[in-house]
Amino acid sequence: MSWARIMAPLSGGQGDAAAIAAATMIAEPFGAELAAVYTPADVADVMPWMGEGFLGGVQTTALESLKEATAAGEASARKAAAGSGYAKAQFVSLQTPVWAGL
Repeated sequence: MSWARIMAPLSGGQGDAAAIAAATMIAEPFGAELAAVYTPADVADVMPWMGEGFLGGVQTTALESLKEATAAGEASARKAAAGSGYAKAQFVSLQTPVWAGL
């Protein structure tokens, strides 16, 4: 059996290093490509609690905080992916939270 690609979904959290290590362990014997895919959180998931009457300035601040957290998560995931040391590894950062479809 030949495996061409292995995907490791990353969240930007502490478990990313373990996910990359496991994916690398699977990919190496097959010479497979390793795609380390960062999937950001879905801002729409937090919108229900913002509802009608939510103050505009507070809403903007909350969304900016989420954007900052997403950027920090991506940096963390990128660092974990770089630590794999696997020559056929590549890092992919999704712009939308399609992780549910993965």
